[in-house]
Amino acid sequence: MTATTGRDSFRMNPVSLGALIGGVVAFIVVGAIVDVLWVALGAVIGGGIGFGIRRFGQRARTYAEAIELQDVSKTQLLEEASRLEIPGRTSMTKDELAQAVAERRES
Repeated sequence: MTATTGRDSFRMNPVSLGALIGGVVAFIVVGAIVDVLWVALGAVIGGGIGFGIRRFGQRARTYAEAIELQDVSKTQLLEEASRLEIPGRTSMTKDELAQAVAERRES
């Protein structure tokens, strides 16, 4: 058996040690920044998709309500447009009235 002298067998120059520590820290920080950027990009893309779906859903509901209003007479649509204070209602066609009433109800 060999006797130990109490000294470390691993020796490193302080400059090399500093460079190693700096390299590890830089690797971790750059990796973290890249991860944060990916998360931010994912959030932006997800938000855009959610916004698009919400807009599409709102338009689909408005369209469906306008279709349902096709069964209502033009007089009833004019009364509803008057109650909702839709401008230019007297010069609108029945289809335009149905669309305007449906849109006003959504907002």
